[in-house]
Amino acid sequence: MSEWTIGAVLDAIADVIPDRTMTVCGSRRSTFGESADRTRQLSNFLAGKGFGAHRERAALERWECGQDRVALIMHNDLYADMVIGCLKARTVPVNVNYHYTPREVGELLDYLQPRAVIYHRALGAKFADVLPPASADLLVSVDDGSAVPQLAGAVSLDDALAQGDTDQGVEPSPDDLLMICTGGTTGRPKGVLWRQSDIYVSSMVGADHESAQEIHDKVRAGGGAPWFAVSPLMHAAGMWTAFSAVMAGTPVVLYDTGKKLDPRSVWETAEREKVGLMTMVGDAYAAPLVAELQRGRYDLSSLYAIGTGGAATNPKYQRALLELIPQLTLINGYGSSETGNMGFGHSRGDTRTDTFTLREGGLVLAEDYSHFLAPGEPG
Repeated sequence: MSEWTIGAVLDAIADVIPDRTMTVCGSRRSTFGESADRTRQLSNFLAGKGFGAHRERAALERWECGQDRVALIMHNDLYADMVIGCLKARTVPVNVNYHYTPREVGELLDYLQPRAVIYHRALGAKFADVLPPASADLLVSVDDGSAVPQLAGAVSLDDALAQGDTDQGVEPSPDDLLMICTGGTTGRPKGVLWRQSDIYVSSMVGADHESAQEIHDKVRAGGGAPWFAVSPLMHAAGMWTAFSAVMAGTPVVLYDTGKKLDPRSVWETAEREKVGLMTMVGDAYAAPLVAELQRGRYDLSSLYAIGTGGAATNPKYQRALLELIPQLTLINGYGSSETGNMGFGHSRGDTRTDTFTLREGGLVLAEDYSHFLAPGEPG
């Protein structure tokens, strides 16, 4: 069995189901084939400007990064494509929390030292005083329909993609990194370094594959009902939802986070897109969604599960969801930026659980908590 890169998995999926919808966000619908092309073009554009890996993983300590970082200051639209395009170029995509103040984002960028920033134009206006950071020699603006002009010196994403048709011959490695910045709830944000092959397996329902045929067989059978990531992809919880769907060939609906959370719009979207699984983060989402569900009437017959993680969800909202959507399974996720998905608890109907079942391979501590387990060592 061999390890895989996230970009290679997307390309393998696009080889067999190029016309299947991959992402829906607002009015934009992208197929797997379109996203494979878009990520290839972004990769070529970045590589053509000298971005990529400058020191290989084997020559580095575990906490070191020998690749150029690309900060993403973005809402959900095209977020997944930008992550994969950066990975294909052997650069490190890094999430930046756009709810931070300009001062906080400036401090975070000083810490991250990105060589490029990809941003939605409305967010560029919000953080104009700290963009570009001193470390960056490239700004890429993404049109978000806001009519906000791009920052001075920036190149539009459309122009960047148009310059990316020439193949640069980049060969990504499973060792290449993806960085997840913690939310800063327990101190200043930290950048967590993940080998992309590891995060594909631990948090994107991936696996080591003997060949592309395994991926082809998996996705040909059909992606099933779309998943719906209601939370921002700039948080790990939202990104894991989106990528778990995409890497399985399942369409994923992304809430248009360029707009304020509108519970009615969430349920209307779930109804219109016939969503099967939906994810949210804690009471900030659960409270208004439950209130709207109690007021309105929606056909949610396709919805079989709601996942919640990233923050605690009050049991009263969990009970309300199970009562209002009788066929629903409620999934409580347990994990962190540093560990990935660790375990899940499932509740349905009168069967409720307050505990988690750890995923296979998720726990690496001995039962007496005395040491980390080596690969293959019994617990």
